[in-house]
Amino acid sequence: MLFTRKSVRNQQAFALLLSMLVMTVLFIIILEFRWASLLDMKCGANFQKTMLLRNVARAGLAHAVQILRMSEKKYGAGDPWYNYYPGLSLANIFIVNNQEDFQYSISIEDEDGKINLNNLELNEEIIKLWMLFGYTQVRAAAFRDCLLDWLDKDNNHRLNGKEDDYYQTLTPRYHCKNAPMETLEEIFRIAEFNQENKLFFYGQNPKKKKLRDLATVFTGQEKKININTASSDILSIYLDLHTKQIEEIIKSRKFSSYKEDNDLKNLKIEKKDKIKFTSQFFRISIQAEKNDSSLRRYIDAVVHINEKKEVTFLYYLEK
Repeated sequence: MLFTRKSVRNQQAFALLLSMLVMTVLFIIILEFRWASLLDMKCGANFQKTMLLRNVARAGLAHAVQILRMSEKKYGAGDPWYNYYPGLSLANIFIVNNQEDFQYSISIEDEDGKINLNNLELNEEIIKLWMLFGYTQVRAAAFRDCLLDWLDKDNNHRLNGKEDDYYQTLTPRYHCKNAPMETLEEIFRIAEFNQENKLFFYGQNPKKKKLRDLATVFTGQEKKININTASSDILSIYLDLHTKQIEEIIKSRKFSSYKEDNDLKNLKIEKKDKIKFTSQFFRISIQAEKNDSSLRRYIDAVVHINEKKEVTFLYYLEK
């Protein structure tokens, strides 16, 4: 077969083009492989850091529990655990490994210093609490009735309450619980509590109050609050104290805790039957981090520690 000079040149050009195309494809494949390898390495490294952070966070939780178990009776100021109370300007960051730069922080809140929403004897207290979030007295009273109907065992409606016949008309329908709440978030399943309320109770209200800071559902049927850890709002709402009494309590307990009724004799508190001096229910918050990374690990747990120092976890969330 005879080839002209022109056809030979065309074939050479085609071969060159084909070679360049093959090299380009190979180059792209190599780049993709390299990128995938780097990505796998990065994901592997991040996964390893995540697992390490999980272990660091859990170590922090174990540390916090041990701090709580150090005190025979848990009053407040003067106890080791109180050094980790939110708002105190004390160092609560612990370095785990100087080389890896892992660390965790501890925060311990007293659930016994909050209003127990599972207390069926709540009345004016719950109305005052809801009004603190910016609601009118009429609407707060409706919230109270719906809450108590959700908790009590019967199917009798309070004035503004809702029972099972109402919840069965919803989509999707569900039953009125007629039992104590197990988590604070359960409140948003109750009639009159909608998405707007959720934002209000998470701090988007005129006074920037958060329900979690003022109320609990973890203290069983407890009707008393620990006067050593209750906030000024709770002292006002639950014990009906006036400003001077509250100021005196806040000032005094910075240095030492109240431990018996005799310590309160100068305060002239009328509702002493609603006061106790020690706690057994605590919320622990842990944040673990690596300083040169954006990775974080959080643990939120509620524990009960009895007089024998036995620990029971009532709530646990890790993220």
